[in-house]
Amino acid sequence: MAADLLVAGGGVAGLVFARRAALAGHRVRLFEAARVFGGQVSRQDVAGVALDAGAESFATRGGDGPGTVLALLGELGLAGDVVAPAAGSPAWVQEQSDRTFPLPAAGLLGIPTDLDETLLPALGAAGLARARQDATLPPDQGATAETLGALVRARMGDRVLDALVAPVVRGVHSTTPDALPIDSASPRLREEFRRTGSLAAAIASIRATSPAGSQVAGVRGGVFRLVDALVADAAAHGAEPHQRCPGHRRRPGRHRGRRSPHPRHPGPRPAAADAGPRPEDHRRHPRRRRARVARRPAGHRGARRCRCPGCARPRPDPPHRQMAVDPRIPRPAGGGAAVV
Repeated sequence: MAADLLVAGGGVAGLVFARRAALAGHRVRLFEAARVFGGQVSRQDVAGVALDAGAESFATRGGDGPGTVLALLGELGLAGDVVAPAAGSPAWVQEQSDRTFPLPAAGLLGIPTDLDETLLPALGAAGLARARQDATLPPDQGATAETLGALVRARMGDRVLDALVAPVVRGVHSTTPDALPIDSASPRLREEFRRTGSLAAAIASIRATSPAGSQVAGVRGGVFRLVDALVADAAAHGAEPHQRCPGHRRRPGRHRGRRSPHPRHPGPRPAAADAGPRPEDHRRHPRRRRARVARRPAGHRGARRCRCPGCARPRPDPPHRQMAVDPRIPRPAGGGAAVV
């Protein structure tokens, strides 16, 4: 199908755009390099059970107004499957070492409010002792932090940041704590921290007026069902979703950056302070596109010249590229080679 729009990336943003464009009457083709659609909201099968690989819930602060997740779920026929988080059932983290532990039930983006022994499985004795220093540190320590990661690291240490905060931030905001501004994480966090002088006290103050789970919701069966519904609805309206697009894969042996020197011209020698470029110092020239090119014979007035700095001698074509010029081939203005 000839397409009006090509969409690169089959995450939620790409799927929503492709669906809206198809609804508007455009011919859309969407390409995803991975085996599955969804990106951070994709599906992961574990022992035959379908789980959310990333975000397991979504924010409901905007209600069901235009542009919200609730409104999109309603358009896709999933409004009846929206569920609230189960009270007293915390989320769990599984580290790469297969060690599992629960997240704090009463916290904000994984930042705990109660630094008790229930955090030992996640933090260990040393990590918990460091986190408890938040209550005794100077109130201005971390006050100049701009990101959530910098604030948590300054007040509670690296273990709280890596074990508790980072997994939640990746799932909710699709970024790292060190890249998430404090005001984006919680508009009230900076103000409450300056008022209380403690990160745990600031989180407790925010949670007093906004209990955990009160501003999020999930989808029965998994949030990944949103991705499946987007793909099906976009295809039903004429869009063409493609997985594992070859255009996103690099060719074997092709690498970005500077190419290695040619075997016969190993590269410039270390030059003295007063030495200029040497004519015999050549680097491998960029590989040209493979095309049949009619070139002028070697030694001709229009023979190619080496482009290395300081080298003005003609660089004849190799024998396998010395071809006769057909006068019937139209030549570009100003001379040069003509592509057959």
